[in-house]
Amino acid sequence: MSNTQEHAPSRRRRRRRLRGLVRNLALGAAVVVGGGLTGAQEAKADIPQALRPPPENSQTMQFLFGFGPSSRVGGRYWYGYDCARGYCGYSGGYGGSFKLHQEFAFHFTGKWHGPGLSFVAQQGFAPYYFGLNLLPRFFWDIQVYKPLALLISPFVGVGYHLSHWNYYFYNTYFGAYGRPNYHAATLQFGVTAKLMIAQRWMVWLQFPSADLHLGPGQYYCGAVVCPTYYNARFDVLAGGGVTF
Repeated sequence: MSNTQEHAPSRRRRRRRLRGLVRNLALGAAVVVGGGLTGAQEAKADIPQALRPPPENSQTMQFLFGFGPSSRVGGRYWYGYDCARGYCGYSGGYGGSFKLHQEFAFHFTGKWHGPGLSFVAQQGFAPYYFGLNLLPRFFWDIQVYKPLALLISPFVGVGYHLSHWNYYFYNTYFGAYGRPNYHAATLQFGVTAKLMIAQRWMVWLQFPSADLHLGPGQYYCGAVVCPTYYNARFDVLAGGGVTF
């Protein structure tokens, strides 16, 4: 009997064992995948219909509005206080205001989430004070959980800021030569959580986020130009909106 004939039964046994192993692996994979799909379907079934995401290529734009406190945590406002001598001074760097927020946003991807650009207008109000921000902001709406229309949205933007002080208040305390308008750049960055409801409406919360102002004093006292001023604020805003 040849070696080929002697080894043929053992080769057949090895092939049978290999086929059995492959069959068992395929069966195990099918069980795992099927269980995962079943678990995902069950998790999706637990999400209320009103909180499920819209079709992928819809609701690509947002209009958001809201309000909240804006706390000034540092900075210096310069002004001319002794025009006979041409001196500059500064006001304190702390205080708060109430801020309104309006934002129009669209996504680059043509989807309801992903990177995008927004145009923001904000107004701040306090005794004797009015503030205005106008700026574009880059953002990235990140879907947190596939069955749920919840987004985490980091953002950053640079634009224009105006601080206006009431003329009577300013002239009374700082002198009639003061100019109560500060023109500056604003830098904003932070994170917002957004939740879409009924595949159309949106509620959102902006976690404590930075709003930094930097610009020339623009306060003249005779021939003297007062130094650059800066202002640091932290905002906590919340509101609603609509997607389309």
